[in-house]
Amino acid sequence: MITYRQEAVSGIFYKSSEKELKSQIKKCFLDKKFGPSNPPLVKKSDEFKAFIIPHAGYDYSGYCAAHAFRRIGENSDPEIIVLLGPNHSGYGDTASLYPEGVWMTPLGEVKVDKEFNELLLKTGVFTPDDLSHSQEHSLEVQLPFFKYVYGDKMPTIVPILISKRFTDSEGLKELGTALFKAWMKSSKRVLFIASSDFSHVGVGYGFIPFNERGKELSDKVKVLDRELIKYITELDTNKVIEYAKDNLLTVCGLNSIIVLINVLRNMKGKRVKGELLKHYTSGEVTDEYENFVDYASIEFKQV
Repeated sequence: MITYRQEAVSGIFYKSSEKELKSQIKKCFLDKKFGPSNPPLVKKSDEFKAFIIPHAGYDYSGYCAAHAFRRIGENSDPEIIVLLGPNHSGYGDTASLYPEGVWMTPLGEVKVDKEFNELLLKTGVFTPDDLSHSQEHSLEVQLPFFKYVYGDKMPTIVPILISKRFTDSEGLKELGTALFKAWMKSSKRVLFIASSDFSHVGVGYGFIPFNERGKELSDKVKVLDRELIKYITELDTNKVIEYAKDNLLTVCGLNSIIVLINVLRNMKGKRVKGELLKHYTSGEVTDEYENFVDYASIEFKQV
């Protein structure tokens, strides 16, 4: 019997009807201030790529995400999309893998790649678990964008939630290595996505790193996060972990990012580097700075 993962945040993080959702995503692509100004154009490249993409409501982070999805749409299509995201609820193990079935979206179904998942489960470091995924939004919000870009040619997905409480850097390295080995055994063209928002700022998030308020606080937070982004693009896991810890950063998908970096660091003999595509805070979109979140889209490719 097929397991169906129903939409948990449809109508909350993004529009619930097909027509309205397509219009919402198109708006994100066409926005000239925060978005990339255009949807994906013709296929221009055939490169290995990986991305960090935000996962808030489309009215806030969708414009930032569109920068990554434009690059994704202009590259050759992958066979599998590996999605790494934070487990906000705290339920589940260190690395919770949605084992098999179909994820529902307003734009159609998305199939889970059972064969790739079986390779991951054989490593012994991933746990099959559909319950922890049932209400989690960090991976779900990526799928309508993918369906918009790929349509009926949508690749299969491998949804993985990484515990935010996991603090073992060697364990995160082990997850990245196991994921890399499964990729190599599969011989498939894989697109890797780490789903993460950056610093969450304000009383509501328990994090106010500077005395400034309003736009000035937003600007300083972006500078704070920009240093972390520099270490991320350089694939320097030690500096990423150290800097985030020293500055008490509230980056919700930090472990997912570290796992992705560890996958990329396993690509021996191939120089991979990140590029920041877009960076802004929700406060800049809404002009509300009492509580706001920092967003960034980052692309990784061989150079």
